[in-house]
This record gives sequence, C-alpha cells and structure tokens, in this order.
Amino acid sequence: MRPIKFRALMSGTDNWIIGYPREVYENGIDSIENNDGCEYIRTDTLGQFTGLTDKNSREIYEGDVLRYTKHSGYIMENCLMLVCFDTDTATFGYKSSISMFSDYIFSFSNHDELKEDVLNHCEIIGNIFNNPELNIHYENS
Repeated sequence: MRPIKFRALMSGTDNWIIGYPREVYENGIDSIENNDGCEYIRTDTLGQFTGLTDKNSREIYEGDVLRYTKHSGYIMENCLMLVCFDTDTATFGYKSSISMFSDYIFSFSNHDELKEDVLNHCEIIGNIFNNPELNIHYENS
C-alpha cells in the first residue's frame, strides 16, 4: 500500500513541503504537516504522491512532467507526460505530449508491465509549477 502524502509550495516561498494534510476542509487543504512542523500552502500547487517512482527512484507526484524514452519491445513513442489524477476513473495517469492524445488521460494501471515498460524508461524533468514552460504541451490541463 502506498503512503498517502502530498507536496505543495509553501505560502510566500518557492520551497516545497511534503507531508500530510493538517486538516481537510470542505473546500480542500490549506496546510501540510510533517516532522518539521506545519506550513500553509499555495493550494494551486497541491499534488498527491502517486505511489510510483521514476527510473532514478524519485517519487512521482501530480503535476510532475516525465520524459519517456522509447525502447525496443514497447510501442510507445518518445514523449513528455504530465502526471494527473483522472476523476472519471479515480486513478493516477498522464497526458501525453503526442498531439493526437493530448486530451486523453492514460491511466498508469492500463499498462500490463508498468515498471518494466514505462517507469523504467521515464524520468522526472520538472513540474508545471516550477517549469510552466513544460505545460505548453498540455493546453487543456
């Protein structure tokens, strides 16, 4: 079972905090708590941990952008992938930078051999909050 934790930029700073919601309100989460204390957050940067890691063992969160590199034995082309949560299927997935698929969220659970076929060939190259230029590939996000 994956740990339920979140990441967000702290209010008034460019620093990230990773931890757990202090309280959940009707309209969302406004602060995150960890062993170092509790901080108010920029709610527009809140992202949940997917339970997955990239090829460098870095934790993958909503809002991360992954670079996928094509490899033999799998049909996917080189692309960038914006990690997101699909509310229709209640799963984590990604939007592809391949234009014909940019409006569709691919669930990570759709891949038979997720680690072998996809995650071992992906690396986090940034996120849409620190690197807004990476969001141009996903105009309908």
